[in-house]
Amino acid sequence: MSSFDSSEDRLTDKSDWDWRYGSQAAQDTPARSRLPEKYFGSYSEIRFWSLLGKHVAPQPGESVLEIGCAPGRVLKSFATRFGCIPHGVEFSKPGFDLTCENFQRWGYPAENVIHADLFDSTFQASVAGKFDIVISGGFIEHFTDCRSVIAAHLAPLRPGGALIVTIPNYRGLNYWLGQRTLPDLLPLHNFDIMNIAGFRDLFPPAQVETRWSGYFGGFDFGMFDTGAPGRLPVIGRGIQTMLNFGFRMVPPPELSSTSPYLLFTGRKISG
Repeated sequence: MSSFDSSEDRLTDKSDWDWRYGSQAAQDTPARSRLPEKYFGSYSEIRFWSLLGKHVAPQPGESVLEIGCAPGRVLKSFATRFGCIPHGVEFSKPGFDLTCENFQRWGYPAENVIHADLFDSTFQASVAGKFDIVISGGFIEHFTDCRSVIAAHLAPLRPGGALIVTIPNYRGLNYWLGQRTLPDLLPLHNFDIMNIAGFRDLFPPAQVETRWSGYFGGFDFGMFDTGAPGRLPVIGRGIQTMLNFGFRMVPPPELSSTSPYLLFTGRKISG
């Protein structure tokens, strides 16, 4: 058994992800508003990349590994924004296949996508100390023992490499809305780490130097949008479009009850 094994700590299983990426909802390109993206596109996304540019500053030619990489859009952004070399590991076979198809279409080597369990000892040995950047988004909150998951994130990083972790914040107003829109999905999440103190405590200071951590995104109805048809999702998307514009004009406060995400960035300490 691997020292990173977390099979008993998972709040999801492979079928949850196979369904997600094997369904019609698994699109390689997210739905876009007809309004100009520059003014009405996702504020959370703008804020995320701004924070990474400031606190991580990825460089051209750096290798980036995304854990739970399907469908590959984040890796594509690293390549187009910063000139990084994209790599990913994906647990779900449909998610792996979808990411490989997207890589081929975008002109990236499909062999840079690996179908494996992050905690598999063979995979961990093959990537140990190999990457300049390791990132995951919406991954660690699906485990109860998140510290072992962070250890498995740090292992593929070279000394001095950048660690980037984001999770959703289903607390406060977000929890209330989630109960009404995602009642079957909320139990798949670890709520104990969805506060800034609990989140920061996951990253051992002896192993990783914090560069920035906190809430970001203002507020985002996208957290509750599964892509399903209906009046309520359409209304939510319309409201969020207007909020995206407003947040660009007047940046919102980042609050534990309304901010959609938490972000950690840091550097792996040598030794």
